[in-house]
Amino acid sequence: MPIEGVAVRSAAFSPDGRRAVTANQDGTARIWDVESGKEIGPPLTHDGPVQAATFSPDGTFVVTAGPDAVARVWDLSTSAS
Repeated sequence: MPIEGVAVRSAAFSPDGRRAVTANQDGTARIWDVESGKEIGPPLTHDGPVQAATFSPDGTFVVTAGPDAVARVWDLSTSAS
């Protein structure tokens, strides 16, 4: 799951273990297919670095947070916050 030149701040697996989410210094969170290592969908963007990201217990949402004191909830069916 390489992201050339981007510092990954944290990572978490989905409840079923099939996906992972990374919180990145470049202001994005990215969803990955664990088996293929390929990114799924567009990056989830913040105005600054993303410090943490995790899946909801049912795996349908991702929550991201940054140092701007903003947490976003992303619906993975639409990638909208």
